[in-house]
Parts: sequence; C-alpha cells; structure tokens
Amino acid sequence: MLIYIYSSKSISRYGFKNINIFVMIFTLFYIVLPILFILFEEYRDTTTLYNIVLNSLSNEEILINSVLCMTFLGLILFVYHLRGKSKYSEPLSIKKVSIINKQLYKKVNLFADILFLSSAISIIILITSVGGVSQYLALGSFSRGTNTSLSDYISSGLVPLVTFSVIILVSPYLYCYLFGVKRNKWVLFKFIVSMFFAVLYLLYNQGRAPLLLFLLPFLLSSRFMEKNKTIKLILLFIICIPLLNVLNSLFTYFSYGYYSTQEQSFIASFLLEFSYPFTNFAVRETLVDIGGFRLGIDYIYWLLALIPSSILSTIGISKNMIETLGSVNTNSYSYITSMENRGGIPVDFLTFNYYEGGYITLFIGLIVTGIILRIIDDRFIYLSNNFAFRIILLRITVSILNLMTNSDWAVIARTRTDIVILILFVLFVCLYSRMKSKMLKDNDL
Repeated sequence: MLIYIYSSKSISRYGFKNINIFVMIFTLFYIVLPILFILFEEYRDTTTLYNIVLNSLSNEEILINSVLCMTFLGLILFVYHLRGKSKYSEPLSIKKVSIINKQLYKKVNLFADILFLSSAISIIILITSVGGVSQYLALGSFSRGTNTSLSDYISSGLVPLVTFSVIILVSPYLYCYLFGVKRNKWVLFKFIVSMFFAVLYLLYNQGRAPLLLFLLPFLLSSRFMEKNKTIKLILLFIICIPLLNVLNSLFTYFSYGYYSTQEQSFIASFLLEFSYPFTNFAVRETLVDIGGFRLGIDYIYWLLALIPSSILSTIGISKNMIETLGSVNTNSYSYITSMENRGGIPVDFLTFNYYEGGYITLFIGLIVTGIILRIIDDRFIYLSNNFAFRIILLRITVSILNLMTNSDWAVIARTRTDIVILILFVLFVCLYSRMKSKMLKDNDL
C-alpha cells in the first residue's frame, strides 16, 4: 500500500517517470508475486524449470527472500532521493521548447530517415533471402532455442542484418516526435510505413512482451491516460496478461501452421509467465554454486557482443570463448531439476548483479541504479514541457520491464539497441536544449 501511495502521488505530480515504473515493476515481481505464489498454491505451474524449483521452496524461504527484496528497493529509493537539486530539475519553458524543436527538426528528420531506410532494407533483404514473409516470421521461432543459431537457417553473411534490423523500432518514435512538432503529411506517411516494418520485425522476433511494450507508449500518451493514470496503468497490465496467451498462439501459427490455445486464469498466467525473476533471486546461491561467480565479466562482455564474429576471428577471439550468462543460468536450472530445458531462462536485475561477485556487486548495482534513475529522471523533468518529445520518454520508461526481467548487458546491447539509441538521443537533446536555452531569454522570445 505504501508503494502504491508513493507511485500514485508521484505519477499524478510528475507523470510516468522511470522511478515510478521501476518501483511498480520491482514490487510486482519481487513482492506481489511471491505473496500470490503462497496464497494461490492451486494455480502454481509445475512444468517450467524455474517454477519447479520455486515450488520446492518453503513459504518461509519465499517470504524471507521477498522481505530482503523490499530492503533492496528501500536502498534504491534512498539513493535516488539522496542527491541534491540538479541543473536539470526545472522544466525548460514552453517558448524555448518550441524554438529548440524547430532548430532540431531537420537534424532529427535526417537521422530518422537514415535509421529507417537502412533497417527497412535489411528486413527486405532477409525476407527475400528466406523466401517470403511467412518464412521470415517462422525464422524467429526456429532460431530461439538454446542450442540453435541463426546461421543454421540463413547465410552467415546475413546474420548481422538480423541484429541491425532492431533499429527499425526507433524510427516510428522519431517520426511521431517530428509530427508532434510539425503536422506534416509526408512525416505521417513515413511514420505509418515505419510502424508496418517495426511490427513486422516484432512478429519475427516473437517476443510477446517487447511487442506489447512497443505499442504501449502510444496508448499512454493518448487522452485516455490524462486522469487516474496509476489505476489505468494497473488495468492495462491486467489486460495484457491474457494477451500473452493470444500472442503465444499467434507465434505458434507463424512457426508451425496451427493454433495452440490454453485457457488459464489471470493468476495462473501471471505466475507462469513472471515467476522466474523472483525464482532466480530466491535460489541465487544454488545457481552460483553450480555456475560459479562471473567475476564482473558480464559488465564488459557486452562490448564483444557488438562486434561481428568475422572481425573478432581475425584477431583470434571467438564469442564462444565465454559462455553467456543466460546459458549458464539455464544450464544450472537443468542441473538442479535433472531435466532438459528447450528454451532459455533469462537473468533478472538482482541476480545479474549477484552473479558477478555476490553481495558486493549486488549492493554496488543497487546504488548505481538509484543514481542512474535519478540522473535520467532529472533530464525527463527538464524535457517535460516538450509535449512532442513525451512519446520517446515513455518508450524508454516502459522498457524498464524488459531491462529488469533480462538484465544481461550483452543481451541488451544485442537485442535492445533501439532503447540504447533512444537514451543517447534523449541525452543529446538535453545537452542541445541546455546549450541553446542559455542563448535565449524568455523576455526576448
């Protein structure tokens, strides 16, 4: 209830800041879920490895770990509110925003066009190479297994295009911003076409949460969310849970040509889909005993993930030299249950930092997270009067769910490149706006 009151008041005053969404998602996964897991034992899943492991824990163990998570959240909030007033804490005036948007318009338009054309051409080449749209959509499913690779299905020379295709997810948001600045029909047309390619890529990628989170900011920025934002956000989450089953059936159809439907209650679906972040943390010591500490390698391994394998091979380095954290985590679950897992079990926000060096890196990660959330939110507040820009800020904010449930930096660098680009773009706009605002005086506008 305290978390709800905090979030509700903060959202009413400042809108959807990163700290608000972070707190609500953290509470949902690490506090609400374990409570529901204890209260509704009859709805527990007994098929997935992480739920089998969670079922083996006592209620006392589950509650102790949940209380520990509450303490971690308190530390993040303490660090977040510890910093003094920032130079970005006051919103830029609406008059200055209007002038700066006009100055940025041509630069952003060119940037959006380059990203759109290069990523759209990559998708078209991939569709052509595999023999059509249906084969392209099925490709995502066939290459998602832990023991499979894209090079098993397409030419190794085309694999970088798959990684580059994710950039298409940036273009619709940039065009939406441009259309908010200037109601141009040509920009609207480019927005519609880029949305088509973006949804096509998301259907190929077959990530249910990424698809919903990509569309959600457009709804959050609509008039529907003008009042009672917190309650409506919770209702949207409740609505999205059943949609996960619908999307799962749709992706099964793309891959195998038939629908696979499974009727489940809301609580059963919630526990099935989102138990793994808390399970990871609850059995963190067992996972590390099996897989070993990573000694900080994942804090720098993401740099290798950005470099094509062909380039690394010329200097005698192979990405296979280091087993990915996701693979280590999945194999540890298989070892615990003595069962084979066909998919992967991602590493959540808390467990990722624990894997690197135990509680030392975990506490450092919590402190750094509180600092980063404050730094980003200060810049969000600075741009809060830029109404055309809010859609981009919302896109970054809702992506916290992805970043919290799969915090492997190498995965983020490889599959969430769009969010990285948007964050860098926001930082650029902040610096540009601050520099230009010093040259402008409100009484001269």
